[in-house]
Parts: sequence; C-alpha cells; structure tokens
Amino acid sequence: MSSATPKVILLVGLTSLAGGFALTGLVEGRVSLQGGLGSAVLLAAAGFLLWLFLKFTTSPRWVGMAVSIAFLIRLLVGVGLSLALPVWGHESDVSRAGYLFFDAYTRDRQAWNLAQSGNSLLEAFGNEFSGDQYGGMLALSALVYRLLSPEVHRPYLILILTAFAAAAALPFFYQAVGKYFGASVAALAVWMVVLYPESVLLGASQMRDPILIGLGGVAFWMVSRWQDAPRRMTAGLLLILTVTAMFSYLVALPLAGVLFLWWWIEYSPQVKQPKIRRLVWIGVAVAGAVILLGMAAWLRETALWDARLTEAGSGKIQALFKSLPDPLELPFLVVYGLLQPVLPAALFDPSKPLWTVISSLRSLGWYLMLPLLGYVPFGLRWQRPGLQRSLIFLTLMVVLGWSLLSSFRAGGDLWDNPRYRTLLLPWLALLASWAYLTARQYRDVWLARLLACEGVFLLTFGVWYANRSFRLGLELSFLQVAGMTGILCGLILAAGYWHDQRQRIKTGKG
Repeated sequence: MSSATPKVILLVGLTSLAGGFALTGLVEGRVSLQGGLGSAVLLAAAGFLLWLFLKFTTSPRWVGMAVSIAFLIRLLVGVGLSLALPVWGHESDVSRAGYLFFDAYTRDRQAWNLAQSGNSLLEAFGNEFSGDQYGGMLALSALVYRLLSPEVHRPYLILILTAFAAAAALPFFYQAVGKYFGASVAALAVWMVVLYPESVLLGASQMRDPILIGLGGVAFWMVSRWQDAPRRMTAGLLLILTVTAMFSYLVALPLAGVLFLWWWIEYSPQVKQPKIRRLVWIGVAVAGAVILLGMAAWLRETALWDARLTEAGSGKIQALFKSLPDPLELPFLVVYGLLQPVLPAALFDPSKPLWTVISSLRSLGWYLMLPLLGYVPFGLRWQRPGLQRSLIFLTLMVVLGWSLLSSFRAGGDLWDNPRYRTLLLPWLALLASWAYLTARQYRDVWLARLLACEGVFLLTFGVWYANRSFRLGLELSFLQVAGMTGILCGLILAAGYWHDQRQRIKTGKG
C-alpha cells in the first residue's frame, strides 16, 4: 500500500458520506439515515474502485478527469430526470414514476419486489420475471435493495451503479486504443464515450446496457494485453464473458466473437503454418454460419413482431406501408432504424419540451457520429496494409453487421435501435475518432462530401417534418422527399468522384 492510499481512502470516504446524504436529501426531500448511508457506501465503493483502475492502468491525469466527468454527469442527469419526468414528462406510468426507459421501470420494480419477498436472489435467473429475461441486472438491483435499502424503494441507488459502470472501463479503453492507434485516437475516442448522449442517458437509467458496455471495454483491454500475460488475460476474459452472459448471453456471444477475431488478427502472423491459419478462418466462418442459422428463426420472428409494433405505433409508418410492396416493408424499417432517432423528427414533431430536448440530444449524438462512420471506407485508402488497417476493417464490418442486425431486430423502434447500437460504443468511438483524425491529417474532402449529404438529408426531411407538424402548405409525399434526397446526395458523391478523377488525370496519376 502506497503512502497516498490512506489519504485517498479518507478523502473518498468523507466525500462519499457528504455526497450520499446530499443525494438522499435532494431526491427524497428529507435527510434519511438509511438512504444517506446506503448512498455513501455505493459512492465510496465506486470512487475507490475508479481510483484503483486509474492507478492500475497508469493513466494520465486527464483520463481521471474524464472518468470523474463520465460518472458525475450520468449520476446527476439520472437524478435530475427522476425528479423532472414526473412533472414535465409524458402522462404514463413510466414517466410519472421517474423512469426514462420502460425496461428500467419494469425491471427495477420487480427487483424491489424480489428484495422484499425474502426469496433467493437466484429466482431472478428463472422465467418468473418479465422485466429481465437474463436475470443479472434484476439480481444485482435486488441485492442492493436488500442490503442497503430494505425499508424504502430508492431507485437512485442503482443509478450509482450504472454511472460507475459507464466510467469504470475508460482507463482500460484508453490503454487498449492507444496501443494500436496512438494517444490522439485514444484520447478522442475516450471523450466520445464520455459525452455520447445515448450513453449518458443509459448510464443515467436503471439499465444493464452501461454494465455491458463497460465489460466490453475491459475485455477489449485484456485482448490488447494478452501477449504480455496469456494465462491471466485468458482467465480474465472468461470471467468477463461469464459475467456478461449473466446480464445478456445474446450480447456475450457476439462479444466473444469480436474479441476472438481481434485477438486472431493480431496473433495470427506469429503462426508460421499457413494451413493452421486457413483452418482457423474456416472454423470462424463455420461458427458464424451456425450461429446465424441458429438465430435466424428467432430474429425473423422478433423482427417481424417489432416491425408490427412500430407500424401500429406510428401513423406515418402505416401510411408509408400502404405505398410499399410487402417485400420492401422490412428493408424499409431496417434503414429507418439505422437513422433512428431521426433528428428532424426530434426537432419538429410535437412533444413536451423535456422530451424534445432528450430526443434532440440523442439524435444529435448519432448524426454527428454517422458521417464519421461512413467515412471509414474512404479513410482506409490512406492506411498502409498491416495490423491497423486489418483491425479498422474488422471493426467496421462488425459495427456495420451489428447495426444492421440491431435495426432488423428492433424493427425501426425509436428506443431499442439506438440502445442496441450503443452496446458497441467503444468500437463506434474508435472508428469515429480514427476517421476524424485521418480525414484531418490528409485533408480528405470525402468527409466534407458525406457531411454535405447529411446536410441535404436534414434539410429536406427537416422541411418535410416541419410541414407535417406546422402545415406549411407544401404538397410533398415521403417518397418524393426521399427520392429528392437520394438524387441530390448522388449528385454530390458523383461530382466529387468526377472531380477526383480529373485531378488524377491532371497530375498524371489516373
């Protein structure tokens, strides 16, 4: 134990004690001994563990600042929303109870009931609770309530856990990205994870997603350090994947695949026999095909169900479906899901001010990241063949595949699509930061062209949504606006390609 450790323990303890009672007073409107001490215990545990992670990874001081901001912003937003939603939210049971997500509302109430029942927490992993088909988050929440708040239901205690999970992986994520792509890419990627609005809202809710994202970030670090300590890192990865499966085995399976592929791309050059490398790739292809076939029926059934829920819940979707051939309905919803949450809709669709702000921030985060992700294939032409290029290409394929799968699974749902995508936030942030820095380094105009295409989309559909909401008198159908947008974007990209070809001919490179 270093000489600084007792000072850190004292500082964290005193700060947590004061913060715990302040948090309880703010939420409950009174000072509660049980609530204050329960909050203080969780805050102290979170603070000390975050300090240990920073020390263990020897992270720069600014990473500690990023970790602190990530934790505090999610906790404060979560507490603020729990107070604001009952007053300024929708007239629904979920909003009136102070929850942002229906899943969080259902699972947290069931966790409180389980904690009160006196039954074994292992019941969370059975099929008795509709709020959590996996059981991990339900059991963890019930454990917190049973140990720290047995008399009063205090949902804000779980917010401390989710805010901690969102912040805890950042030092590991910074080290992993830095190893492969350098400090600049790593730094930008960390701040993207810290500030990405969907991640903030998930970390500010009683959701399992921040825990899954955090576990993925730590597992990524373990893969990056595997060659330094193969046995310890393998044991750690197995533990991480086991814990992940307790929260969602449907996330643990693809996560294991991504981690294996990342490890194999880095490690395979050390395998001298080409036959072994070919056998491994054949095994990967076969395993992937088996998993996809095994999931196909479930995916189709749930995707069609969610598609019908989307159609039933949206008048404009019903109208659009009437103008589309049946085979195009699901592809349309997949594309629609990729664009969710749609920024023009968030800005112009009538809603309460609080929900307009929430929807607009969620949309803004995705629409800032989307052109950067779209630029990655263009940026790869600047990257020399080697490990970095292979890893970026692999990550792009994984993110693209997962995004399409998520959109197919969620059927265009406004809330589930962004949630499912955000489960890969560490890799999304890696790609986006690499893309931005690559485009800036080479002054690549293709990023500007993609931004122009996005601008056209926002302008045309912004006018369409505004006309629908405010009756501006413009007689434009959805298909007409979509066609106009496609033509204008096609012209931008074609003109850019034509310009580049002319420049190559002039410089003798064509």
